[in-house]
Amino acid sequence: MIKKRNTIIASLALLLVFAASLTFLFLRSVPYGKIESALKAGDPDQAIALGDPFLKAGSNDAKLVKLLGEAYVTKAEYSNQRSFLVRKSRMILTHLNNQTNDLEVQNLLGQGFLVIHQYALANEIYQKIALLSPKDAEVWARLGEASEGLSKYSEAEKNYKKALTLDPSSDGAVLGMIRTDIRAARFDEVVKLANAQLAKTSNILTKALIHENLAIVAERKSDIKGATKEFKLALSLNPNLPTSLSLYSLILLKEIPSNISVKDMWAKTKDPLALAIKARSISSAYPYALAALSDIYALRNDRVAAQKFAMAVRRALPQSNLLLAEKKALSEKYKAPVPSRSKK
Repeated sequence: MIKKRNTIIASLALLLVFAASLTFLFLRSVPYGKIESALKAGDPDQAIALGDPFLKAGSNDAKLVKLLGEAYVTKAEYSNQRSFLVRKSRMILTHLNNQTNDLEVQNLLGQGFLVIHQYALANEIYQKIALLSPKDAEVWARLGEASEGLSKYSEAEKNYKKALTLDPSSDGAVLGMIRTDIRAARFDEVVKLANAQLAKTSNILTKALIHENLAIVAERKSDIKGATKEFKLALSLNPNLPTSLSLYSLILLKEIPSNISVKDMWAKTKDPLALAIKARSISSAYPYALAALSDIYALRNDRVAAQKFAMAVRRALPQSNLLLAEKKALSEKYKAPVPSRSKK
């Protein structure tokens, strides 16, 4: 009996050793290169699919956690699961941060704060990182983004230029300078920068954002055809861009004749409504998404809904990252009661 029990114990021990060996071999086979390649290609979903099984299997590998943290932060930026993904990325990174003061972890935490528009916290983190890594172009680019979020535009431009001095091909710095040039109405410079970066970058999200900014330039120049083309290109590369969805919706509304019947108006506003609803599902307090919804319901002669979203625009403006001129224009437009259309 004792011999049988010892045999069983020995067998269980061998099984445990075998299982531990398999787990060790499994965890050792983390495809870091493939995960990094997926991130460079702007495909966070693939990076998560490759890395998550190892995390769930019990890996505490710092490199894997950092890569997955970056993947979740990237996915969160333009996803309708944004709040969930940001929470998950912060949970992963904060857990690792409790064990180490690694600069890469601090950097990813800063990215997470940028994604959820906590610009003061992001600025605080990147100020410290810039002192420790003054030659890192991406750190300066993200510091520029934090400054931009705090409406410190001259400081943001200075940081973006510093980043481009260190790395002329930095996606973050180029996008920052494009936004800076749009604010200053330097549209020829925007087109030049945008076309040069489109030829260099392999990041799909960067390409989508460049086309989005080219669309904004076209719209500012009253080139509606050009803006429509660029918004379509941006959304074909990334269908979760709230700015493209909202502004494209507003452009489509401009093309609808005002003297058609309410029934026809409902049919004509179907596509713009779908775009605006999707934009709001991604960024619930984005002023242009709310503005598009207000305009759509006004055209549909639903004054109650139109007024509701006009009020939402005004409530969202103080916390938004829009230019002061844009805030003022939207505030004025959506201040007065929504007029009713004559019924046909």
